[in-house]
Amino acid sequence: MTQTVKLAKLKRSDKNVRTTPPKNIEAMAASIRARGIMQNLLVTAARPKGMFEIIAGDRRYLGAMMLAEAGEIDAAQYDVPVKVISGDEADLREVSLTENFQREAMTPAEECVAFQHFLKADGDIEAVARRFGQTRRFIEGRLRLANLAPPIFEALSEGRISLDLAKAYGSTEDVAKQERVFQQYGHNSYVNADSIRRAIANDSMKATDPVAVLVGADAYVAAGGRIERELFSEDGDRWTDPELAQTLAAAIMEAEAKRLGENLGVAWVRPVATTSLYGITSDLHRVVLPPAPMTQEEAERSDAIVERCEVLEEEMSDESLEPDAYGKLEEEYDALREEYEALNSKAPELTDEIKGQVGVFLTLGRDGKMVLDTTYYSEAPVRLPGDDRPVPSSPSSRETAPLPPEAVAPGGKALSARLHDELAVQRRDILAASILGDPALALDYMLFALADPTHFTRYGTTLRANHPQDPQMPKDQPAT
Repeated sequence: MTQTVKLAKLKRSDKNVRTTPPKNIEAMAASIRARGIMQNLLVTAARPKGMFEIIAGDRRYLGAMMLAEAGEIDAAQYDVPVKVISGDEADLREVSLTENFQREAMTPAEECVAFQHFLKADGDIEAVARRFGQTRRFIEGRLRLANLAPPIFEALSEGRISLDLAKAYGSTEDVAKQERVFQQYGHNSYVNADSIRRAIANDSMKATDPVAVLVGADAYVAAGGRIERELFSEDGDRWTDPELAQTLAAAIMEAEAKRLGENLGVAWVRPVATTSLYGITSDLHRVVLPPAPMTQEEAERSDAIVERCEVLEEEMSDESLEPDAYGKLEEEYDALREEYEALNSKAPELTDEIKGQVGVFLTLGRDGKMVLDTTYYSEAPVRLPGDDRPVPSSPSSRETAPLPPEAVAPGGKALSARLHDELAVQRRDILAASILGDPALALDYMLFALADPTHFTRYGTTLRANHPQDPQMPKDQPAT
């Protein structure tokens, strides 16, 4: 039977199966302040006569008492809706267990939608927070989750991802980035929130990145790029559309490569937006050009320099020479040596006959400036004038070790450096997932890493173990 009882006539009971103190009483008090007690408490008659013990509804009672202690309501006059239950102690405990066990809390997704509805109606986060006894940060967090990319919010609603994972995806307001990372990691049952946060942070580009410096912030923003301002880091702002920056950089470098190709007259100039050519030239032949020959005048001058340097060396070996005189001789000697090296280190001569067969790479320096690599490459072996040696059949004139299987694509062709790196990352993630899913394998890996520290000095794991030391034995201990 449902009736009302004055708040002052209620007291807590040891028959309530909930023994831990209720949490977030402030939120319940705020709800009672705004709406009153909307669900009746389960009580049983107690002594002295007219008092009732609470079987279920402790949190609602404590929330109302908080308002009474604050002077907002009068406990002696405030009516509390209750349902009176009778029975022995076992029956009362069963009722308490049933009421608490069958109660189902709202899911985080339902909370998000509800708070979003109230914010649209009220428009004031602070007011919504006060109404439900929550902090502003809690409400803002739920609103951020309500604005997750649809596939992620759907996964949260259906329980396919946890609240922690949803919060990790919500670490950025960029819905496109959320969905991009979700497509990559959303089907991996071993991924954790930290991995998602790292993936989201890495799915951007620092403003100090060579590609960003080359493109420039103005051109990037004009093309629709977005920049997240970083106020507390010296790394600079972050560009949230790295693909756009790469596209703009490629266009700049392709235009410059075309201009250089026309000026140099070589077969090709390939732009690569990277500071290293590692792995990119594996299917090409390096062409080592001989230095340009010296003219007769240059050869005679080179011989004269050698003769004069010999004379200077002999004069400087005189120990009686004054310091000033020695300094002048040394200065002349150094100048002649520089001239000699310049004469005998002439740049390679690229003849018209060779130009149409070779090409160069246009790379990107760490300062964001384009750099023309000085090494020439060809797609087919090139025979230089006056060279009677057999034409090499491999991209290198010397024998090279076979590539590892993971560096070779179907058909035997070497993978590009970028594809090789991407596959390496995927291989690492698969291994990590396997270790997470198999404790026995994780234990074996740990023991192996500790037993063989030389193999993992640079990569693989951060696990370390000191070298074992023999125990200190007493001096009188006999040898064994």
